[in-house]
Amino acid sequence: MIVKNHNNFCIFIFLAFLIGMPFFVYSQAIEIQGSALDVDKKPISSCTIFASDSENEINILAFKNSDVNGNYKLILSKEIKLDSVWLIIRHISYETIRLKIPLKSAKQDFQLSLKMQKLDEVLIKSERILTIKGDTITYNVKGLKAEKDYTIEEVINRIPGVTINESGQIKYLDKPISHLYINGVDLLEGGYAIATQGIPADAVMEIDVMKKHHHERIDIGRTETDNVSFNLKIKEDVGLFFGSLKGDVGVPFLTRKLDATPIYFKDKFQNISSGKLNNTGKTLRGIGSDLTSGNISVGGLMLEETHVIKVPNINGVAISEKYWLNNDSYAITNDALHKVNDSTIVKWNFNYVNELSKIENNLSSIFLTNNESSSVINRSRNQLSTERFNAGVNQEINKRNFYLKNNTSFRFANDVGIERVFINTNYLESNYLQNNFQLSNSASFKTLIGKKNILQSGLLAQYEQNIEELRVTPPVFETSIGNSMLRPIRDATFLET
Repeated sequence: MIVKNHNNFCIFIFLAFLIGMPFFVYSQAIEIQGSALDVDKKPISSCTIFASDSENEINILAFKNSDVNGNYKLILSKEIKLDSVWLIIRHISYETIRLKIPLKSAKQDFQLSLKMQKLDEVLIKSERILTIKGDTITYNVKGLKAEKDYTIEEVINRIPGVTINESGQIKYLDKPISHLYINGVDLLEGGYAIATQGIPADAVMEIDVMKKHHHERIDIGRTETDNVSFNLKIKEDVGLFFGSLKGDVGVPFLTRKLDATPIYFKDKFQNISSGKLNNTGKTLRGIGSDLTSGNISVGGLMLEETHVIKVPNINGVAISEKYWLNNDSYAITNDALHKVNDSTIVKWNFNYVNELSKIENNLSSIFLTNNESSSVINRSRNQLSTERFNAGVNQEINKRNFYLKNNTSFRFANDVGIERVFINTNYLESNYLQNNFQLSNSASFKTLIGKKNILQSGLLAQYEQNIEELRVTPPVFETSIGNSMLRPIRDATFLET
């Protein structure tokens, strides 16, 4: 009985030891707790609090992040042989705090200040995109240009209100511009696409958009206009020679495209040349054509090229020609200008185009009549070889009280075409030839009568000769014509106004 009581007493002592052990172990730790607050006494969450044996945090003894209420608790062992520790509290938006405290359980709150970074000076650099002076808006090319823009046409197309069609014609607010100047002079007249598609964007400093613009100085302040003109200001440091070169080659069907535009500017002389070739379905027959609007002159009275015999058809359906035109085209142009003085300039130019265009059509039709049917297969193969040569000399005097412009031009065109038609087993071929020669001279002038009245007059002299031939195989209308060849049609016209 005595032994049994002794065993019960031992069990009681053992259980009491087990129950009290956590309190014993817990009493061996040091607790440092508190809150992280801002200057308005609001809790700051996600602060990191370190306990270290040194200010530079060589050894981390404990760490904790503050909760959503800003509270934290660090637990350190009593076995740490230090009299004091460093508390460091950090937050990305607040200043760091370092505090040395005795190593014992305690409550330690922190008040953090927002992190402020003082800058001695802030310098913001930005390219000015545009300036406005009167009716002229000047765009800075560097500020307007995108990284991928190569020619100045691509930069012009970024100007608000500008649209550019496939031929290169520039419209501002849906109206074609009246002039495109380069350094204040109109080198290319209406054929400015040669310049806009050939001048590198990096060679141009500014683009002027001139509203209510008068080209003829005698009209300034005396007449009203809604014409808009553009002016390209070339950088002074581009050198005498510059230009652009673009080329493409395609496979498996060998296609090629090349555009080269060498440019020479010096003092009062400007020269722009252009060489183009392609077989990608883009005709070059319109190169150098007038893209402007609003320029009224006696040149508008010139006779247009006429045809008595129908030209072989090389036109496709109502989709872009690049999807159907089988062509082989090349063109060479050159435009030059000499500025004699501030009011007098002399210009001369030429362009040559050679193009071979082909088209093939196939049409199969079935006709049903009662119990019978018949089919008709219609195939046509047409081609047209075109040559165009234009040259001209232009003199212009543009003063405040007097304006004179004289233009002499020469044009030669040669078209040779073949039209073949196969209807089932029947065959018809027609051969076409046309030569056109034109020589013209136009002059227009304006002068003042009194202070505000303007007298305007002009003169146009033009000679044109046109020769057309047609040969048909097998012969048609033999009773009327006598053989398969239609005799040459010759037409000569002289116009004087």
